[in-house]
Amino acid sequence: MNETDALKDGYIDLRINNLVKDSRNKYQKEYEIISQINDFLSIIQKETEKKGTEKQNVYITVSLIEIQKLYCSAVLLFERGLPESANIIIRTLLELTFKIVEVIRNKEFVEDLLVNDFYEGRNILLEIEDHKLYNLIPKNLLEKLLTEYEHKINGKNRPKTKVNYLKEKNNMSDEYIIYRLQCDYSHFSMKILGEDISILDDIVLINGNFKLDKFKSSILWLISIVGISIRYILEEYLEDENIINDYQKLKKRIDEYLINN
Repeated sequence: MNETDALKDGYIDLRINNLVKDSRNKYQKEYEIISQINDFLSIIQKETEKKGTEKQNVYITVSLIEIQKLYCSAVLLFERGLPESANIIIRTLLELTFKIVEVIRNKEFVEDLLVNDFYEGRNILLEIEDHKLYNLIPKNLLEKLLTEYEHKINGKNRPKTKVNYLKEKNNMSDEYIIYRLQCDYSHFSMKILGEDISILDDIVLINGNFKLDKFKSSILWLISIVGISIRYILEEYLEDENIINDYQKLKKRIDEYLINN
């Protein structure tokens, strides 16, 4: 497939099936690790379900389900040569990790996240009211929704839930640097857009090809990011020796792969 085909026909095309098939044949070792991590995420998710129905436990279980979905989605995008979109997903995964760590260490943070969502919803409605955008939401419905949000907020101060705050509170400076690096590659900056552009003698060439050459390095990065979430959940929440031992064995296999590749 050349750049003209990709730009003209778009990425949703049956030809992608052949590209994926080739990729899975070429990177069998990588897919074996991908599958093992996916299976392990299922195992620890089932273990968190056993912890009960308190808000903290439910939040962590649901977050693990979301991590697994984000992880699988990123793999699907990487193998289709779409690393830019996959990197947005990895950024989301990292943001979720900061929240998981805070919930593990502070059960009340689940309530803070709910209150923050109420504030966010209310502020959007206030913006609509301020600009009289009643074509978006009729005025009478808007007033009703605002009343409901005020009732939910119930005079509580808006809690701090931003990643920068959570980084300081939980001593996660290393993870924050990784997060900043990830943000730099997921906001479609000129650096990223520039990868699709070449300038030769005042002629601009646009490359719309799939970026399949980035698959291996991208998958290794994704595995490292998912490992951050897994480590905190295992060491600070589940504290199950058998599962931790299983994870150490999996980590050893991944480390051996990295050394040999």
